[in-house]
Amino acid sequence: MNVYQFHWSRTMFTVEELLTAVPRSRQQNYQVLLDEGKCNCDYFQALHIPCHVLAACSHARLDWTRFVHHVYRMKTVFNVY
Repeated sequence: MNVYQFHWSRTMFTVEELLTAVPRSRQQNYQVLLDEGKCNCDYFQALHIPCHVLAACSHARLDWTRFVHHVYRMKTVFNVY
């Protein structure tokens, strides 16, 4: 994933994804709005999977942990067992 555009004041990012390991895959771009907690791949809103949000956080050097839902944290996973 590459983050190639962002609007800092709105924490809006465009994340480019290309799955080179998958034959005939195509490049896709996703819009991430950190302030609104949205990504237009819809996994972030529907399943709370931070997907492209992590790439945006890495690019902007933001703390990604606040965007990871508690059910996906290691402590929660270990408590299940």
